[in-house]
Amino acid sequence: PDTLEEDEGRMARLDKKYRVRIPYKTYKGYPLAEDELKLNWVIRLGDARYRIWGDECTLAVMAEMYNIRIVVEQQEGDGRRATKMGSHAVQVIIPYDVVPEACIPTIFLIYDLQRQHYDVVEKVKPR
Repeated sequence: PDTLEEDEGRMARLDKKYRVRIPYKTYKGYPLAEDELKLNWVIRLGDARYRIWGDECTLAVMAEMYNIRIVVEQQEGDGRRATKMGSHAVQVIIPYDVVPEACIPTIFLIYDLQRQHYDVVEKVKPR
C-alpha cells in the first residue's frame, strides 16, 4: 500500500461488504498505531477476496513481524510459472533469525506478472 493509513480507509469499506472481522477499527480522531494497521493488513491478506498487492519489502516486514514463512510464485497471466525468470520465479521469505528448515507457519502467494498483483493460495496440492 502507498501508506497503511490510506489502505486502511479503502479496505474498511470492504470489511463490511465481505463481513470480515478485523482486530482494530479506525475512528475519527483516533488513528491506529502502525502495528495495529499492519495486523489488520495481514488479516486481510489472508482473505483472497481483497486481492491485496504489495512488494517484497512489505512481505519481508510481515514475515519478520509475525514470524511466518512466505512463499511467492511468479506467474504469467495464464497461470503458468514465469519460467523466463529462472530461479527467481519462486521466492521464499523468512524472518532474519530463522533457519530455513524451521517449522513455522507458511503463507503461499501467487504474484501475477500481468496484473502485478498478489493472490493468496488457499489450497496447495502435493506434487
